[in-house]
Amino acid sequence: MRYALIVLGILALWTTSSVAQAQDNRLRGIRQMDLLVESLAKDEDAKKCRISDKELSDSFNLTTAALAKFRIVKEAETTAYINPTVLFVNDGMCVYNIQLQVYSIEDVRVTQSNRIVTAVVELWESSNIGYASPDNLAKELRTILDRLSKKLITDWDADNR
Repeated sequence: MRYALIVLGILALWTTSSVAQAQDNRLRGIRQMDLLVESLAKDEDAKKCRISDKELSDSFNLTTAALAKFRIVKEAETTAYINPTVLFVNDGMCVYNIQLQVYSIEDVRVTQSNRIVTAVVELWESSNIGYASPDNLAKELRTILDRLSKKLITDWDADNR
């Protein structure tokens, strides 16, 4: 119980969502994205909290299919990455963090060494942290992912005017 109160106290002090980062028109020119959802299949906390990566994938696909001007396709050069983290707390609550990130794998020159390396280049990111009961978590995460997806679509639209 004490652990749960500490976690909930930290959550109460921490902001419930971060601001998406779409600076310098980083989303400009992107016409398609691959979708990668971190697997929850072997995550015991996710099982106790009754959430699956398929639910998150379906939610993102529904929102983007309805509203986005970019397409979700396999093996696109740019990736939309959904990274959910779920912790089942002993008092029956589920603490979560869900991150939506858009990235590209690029060859970049390292300034200090003047070497070219392959690196993950983050183009956009937004996340949300909170808690819910196992009965409500799936709905809560779908709602949050819908909001994060709409923010991504809005920022993409702004960058591609």
